[in-house]
Amino acid sequence: MLMLSSAKKIRELMDFFVNEIGLKPSDIVRCPNLLLISLKKRVLPRWSVLQVLMSKNLLKKDIDFIQALIVTKPVFERRFVTSYMDDPEVMMAYRDGLRVQAVVADCKNYSDEGDPELSRT
Repeated sequence: MLMLSSAKKIRELMDFFVNEIGLKPSDIVRCPNLLLISLKKRVLPRWSVLQVLMSKNLLKKDIDFIQALIVTKPVFERRFVTSYMDDPEVMMAYRDGLRVQAVVADCKNYSDEGDPELSRT
């Protein structure tokens, strides 16, 4: 299963999970699907929301971060976003995380060949 991910992606995810979130390598080994998800599209937006909720003491101390990262988007949004819609910081954190995702998608869809200004030599 891990062969589906590049070594660079695995290093980036491991670095983030261990150094930013504070997971142990053994936690990641128990849930190897974590190494298949996108850092930019899933992990960063969700971690941003969780950080805001934790900073406001709106989450239990023993939250299962792994579960929060692997649940489906509708489940995550129901548990951690729409439940706190009255808090603008939560909504901003999620929206900003999704904006990062949209910018990455736009960059992937952009082609220099289609722009006459860029194709001049």
